Amino acid sequence: MWYKSHGICPRCGQASAAKGKTYCLNCLDKQAVSTMLYRATHDTKEKNRVQCYNRYNRAKQEGMCVRCFKRKAREGKVSCQICFNKIREKQAIYHRLKRMEGKNE
Repeated sequence: MWYKSHGICPRCGQASAAKGKTYCLNCLDKQAVSTMLYRATHDTKEKNRVQCYNRYNRAKQEGMCVRCFKRKAREGKVSCQICFNKIREKQAIYHRLKRMEGKNE
């Protein structure tokens, strides 16, 4: 905290912080390289996609709501009544706004 308030890079404690930044240019470059290497070796988007797909299918097989994963789904459907009502309300608002835009033009 002291370094930051005095305009010194808190990571290395040696150089002045870059203008408008907390860290010096050298530390910012190191951080950028580190982030690029991490993202290159960790395919988080694919991992998240697979996890979401598996969670959806597991809930569907167990008869649970695939939106909230908390309540039982309606008979022959994949969402519970509460989530279904929320979806319908959002759709109604969207369609109302679209109709209003059409009248204003």
